[in-house]
Amino acid sequence: MRVKLEEIAQASALWDRKVVNMQVTDFKNDTMEVRMLISAGTAGRVFDIRCEVREKMIAWLQEEYPHALPRRRAEVGPVGEVRMAGNGTGL
Repeated sequence: MRVKLEEIAQASALWDRKVVNMQVTDFKNDTMEVRMLISAGTAGRVFDIRCEVREKMIAWLQEEYPHALPRRRAEVGPVGEVRMAGNGTGL
């Protein structure tokens, strides 16, 4: 993921070439929280590049590592009743 983040940053016209970093900030039973930092020249450009990075990283994960993304399913029964199915892994 770090290599892909660098690749996305290098290809973006929005990146100001100052900061690009990735950190694992939390780890739970079925998910890992990853923080991606990237800089740009203005607040508007920072917002835009963050959206760009998220969209491209998710697309890459879906294409290359779909099993790495969490899956959750809900079974809907009678009105107002929702049960979670599975263990979050898609099994």
